[in-house]
Amino acid sequence: MNLDRWITRSASRARAQVVGPNILLLRSHPQSVSDARLFIRGCLATNVPDASEDHLDQVSLVVSELVTNAVTHGSAPGGPLRLVVNNVCAGRWGANDTDTGESVWAEVHAT
Repeated sequence: MNLDRWITRSASRARAQVVGPNILLLRSHPQSVSDARLFIRGCLATNVPDASEDHLDQVSLVVSELVTNAVTHGSAPGGPLRLVVNNVCAGRWGANDTDTGESVWAEVHAT
């Protein structure tokens, strides 16, 4: 699914909102995991059209885990979550404290 189609589909559900290039605002809700997974696949389809299916699966899994953890252990139910896609390759992860909470990041090597 390309990013424009995902934006149109998601906007009708009002659970998620694209607020900038590769930035998604979500609500802390279990359905946000699926929204984030679809969003990242749209980002990859737009920005890395030749990405392998294996890479799409790996990145989707990492995003699913990060958003699941944020929903489970992060903000209050219905609270805001932000997914920012800066780059879609590498192979590390980490966490940083910010003024608005904790920022968890991950990089996935392209395959």
